[in-house]
This record gives sequence, structure tokens and C-alpha cells, in this order.
Amino acid sequence: MYSKQKEAELIKADNINNLADYYIYDNKPDNDAKAEKMLTGRIKETKDINEKFICMLTLSEYYCIRNDLKKVKKLLAELKGMLPQLDDRLKGNYEMIFNAANDMYTMMQEL
Repeated sequence: MYSKQKEAELIKADNINNLADYYIYDNKPDNDAKAEKMLTGRIKETKDINEKFICMLTLSEYYCIRNDLKKVKKLLAELKGMLPQLDDRLKGNYEMIFNAANDMYTMMQEL
């Protein structure tokens, strides 16, 4: 559910991925396009492989919710190739999230 205060906190924290994730689930359809634009912009500009990975995961979730399975498939293939490059401290958690996203994609294909 949308909250101006929560939005302001996330903007102040300057975490694009968390803000985009909030927009995706805030029940405010106008924010969905903002989320996609923010994520694609950050993916293009960041040099941090870990940040790119998590933003791509969130973007794949966004596309899955919108039933754009072609884009989900493309992102998941890219993400799989990035797994070996991730920071060892984060790799286990990110692999688990990747596997959940992959499972969600598989289920969506079967619907």
C-alpha cells in the first residue's frame, strides 16, 4: 500500500532497487512505469555487478507480474551467467533469490 512517508524514506536512502520494489507493490499503477525506468537506468549505469544483479532480479519480477515471459526468460539467462562473478559474501543469498525467480518463471509458463 502506498505511503508518501515510506516513499520519502526510500528516496532519501538512495536505494533504487528498494524504491522500485516498493513502487511495484504499492498498488499505485502510475508508479509501475517509474519502477521499470529506474531499474533499467540503474542496470545500464552501474558498474557494481552485485547491484546490477539485484536490480535485474527485481526487473525480472516486475516482468513476471506483468506476464511478459519473454523478457523474464532473457533476464534470467543473463542473471545465470552473472552468478559466478558475484561477491562471495552475497552469492549464497543471491543464488537463493535467483532460484526462487526461476521457479516463479517456470510456474508462470505452466499457467
